[in-house]
Amino acid sequence: MLKCIKTQKMKLLRKLGDDLEQSFQASSEKTKRRKTAELVNISPHRLTYATSKVLRKKGRSRMAKSLAQISTENQCTSSENITECSFSANEALALILDCGLSKRSYQNLRNKTLEKKSKVFPSYNDVRSAKEECLPSPENWLVTDYSAEVTLQDLLDHTTRRIFELSRKTEANGKIILWKNDKPSSPFFCSPIRFKFMKETSQVLVEEEQYLKNAIHILRPTQVKNDVSVIHDVSITMIDGKVASSLSLVTNSMQCCSLCGASPKLMNDIEKVSKRPLSNDGII
Repeated sequence: MLKCIKTQKMKLLRKLGDDLEQSFQASSEKTKRRKTAELVNISPHRLTYATSKVLRKKGRSRMAKSLAQISTENQCTSSENITECSFSANEALALILDCGLSKRSYQNLRNKTLEKKSKVFPSYNDVRSAKEECLPSPENWLVTDYSAEVTLQDLLDHTTRRIFELSRKTEANGKIILWKNDKPSSPFFCSPIRFKFMKETSQVLVEEEQYLKNAIHILRPTQVKNDVSVIHDVSITMIDGKVASSLSLVTNSMQCCSLCGASPKLMNDIEKVSKRPLSNDGII
């Protein structure tokens, strides 16, 4: 009996609420302002939360969910927040590189956002200026008719200073990390040292290896700030099969292992391969 009375009471309250809502909607604009005068000073978050609760009680859960999503979204459409929500020139450049966008594709994307009155992306001139800042000073370039290069020291100095300038400090296991390579085995973050228009022969590859070893040997620490000095530890590791075979001291064939010189036929016998003696030149 008590449960039946409570159910009837809830139905009466809902009906009364529906009648009041219809009466409010049918009221004039002046009456609506008078009835909601006390709600003007309440924060929008409280009003949104209360409205969401009422909608859920009336079975309009989908509308309540949509209202909650709208209230939590970043208000990037207002003129005050356009600068805060827009990409910086460096962020736009990173987006272009990550997505492989051409100049035309980026400009079309920016024009479409401008049509929506949203200045999300900077102009391409700003992006180009940010791209030029990623390059070492032109004074350190050496360009000829058949080659272009920059010294390894200048490239590392510039890269180190840019990392300190743009990176955010994070802590992990008691260590401060300025930047972590998310693609350590990818050429995505590799910077070219020099280009040469010439035939790629074994002799040329050996000369290039010696050039890099000499450049690594004379490297000096990079002074970033008065109290920060960065020591460079560089190794020649990212090479393809042809380069590995040309630099190997145990074989000159791309079909053989560049470390032990084992041929494909010999690799079928695991015991013989595992018993090959070791040396400073690899496994011979």
